[in-house]
Amino acid sequence: MKLRQRVLSSGETRNHRTTIVGQSARIPVALGPIGFAGVVYPQGEIHAAKAAEAFGVSFCLSTFSISSIEEVAASMSKPFLFQLYLFKDRGVNATLIQRAAQAGCPALVLTLDTAVQARRNRDCDNGLVVPLKVRPHHLIEMLTKPRWTLG
Repeated sequence: MKLRQRVLSSGETRNHRTTIVGQSARIPVALGPIGFAGVVYPQGEIHAAKAAEAFGVSFCLSTFSISSIEEVAASMSKPFLFQLYLFKDRGVNATLIQRAAQAGCPALVLTLDTAVQARRNRDCDNGLVVPLKVRPHHLIEMLTKPRWTLG
């Protein structure tokens, strides 16, 4: 008797394509929103959006992105999703929704887990709070990495 393992055989015939809010996706995944990505890497949101588009999946822009809705829209050939944090000021919400609509965003992704702002000690320790607080060690980091700082 011979054991003939056939796990994942004929995988080339699989098709994982789908649609997410009317947008075609190569696999049933979307690149989720990452706030302040542009702080970590210059135009981080734009690079992430382009990477998602090149791979064939949806991209969701964070309300707290460094690049604006308009900047990301100008860099894309396809629409993207927009994550909306609901603020107490309804005027701010209305403006964000209007800007997302003008940019062609087909859907809003509502964040429901932030009714109370979380206290993230590591963020507080590193000065990553809103509004952003620059601390002496940040200045030292910036001075020792001028190319990154200028970028």
